[in-house]
Amino acid sequence: ENRLPTGYAMPTFTLLGQAVVRLPFITETSLGHEVLHSWFGNAVGVDGSQGNWCEGLTTYLADQSFAADKRADAAFRKQQLINYQSSVAPDNTVALKDFSGAGSHVPSGDKANRAVGYDKGSMLFHMLFREIGDAPFYAGLREFYARFRNRQAGWQDLAASFSTSSHQNLEPFFSQWLSRADVPRL
Repeated sequence: ENRLPTGYAMPTFTLLGQAVVRLPFITETSLGHEVLHSWFGNAVGVDGSQGNWCEGLTTYLADQSFAADKRADAAFRKQQLINYQSSVAPDNTVALKDFSGAGSHVPSGDKANRAVGYDKGSMLFHMLFREIGDAPFYAGLREFYARFRNRQAGWQDLAASFSTSSHQNLEPFFSQWLSRADVPRL
């Protein structure tokens, strides 16, 4: 821990601020998120030319999983949708493939940017999980990690890994959710 109010993950090392570490809920929120960055964001780096996929993935794998452990995953997703609808408007949004901010690089006041990268990104992975199922989802993550460890990867690389593991062409799924700056009206 350090004296600054930070949350950073580096390969094999996670650094949180003293004030952050003292918070009673930290082991159920930021710590897991930052530890996951040792794998996704550090061991597998983000190819910035394709946008930042790792914040949505770590939010899904850590934050949403912690909520699921408490049987509050539906409420967690509802809050993500509320965050998105409350913060994002046609004049302040970007397509998910264009989200580049991460962690401390996303100003805390930039709720729209965080809602796109963290919340919409997390929801993409939740929808993907529901689309392809448990075994192909985790097989895709393992294949992605093994193939890109110590290298940079982008959304297209993730899509290819999940397409392979699920034996499906997921290009239409990823294209829709990554390329549109809005969300479809269903």
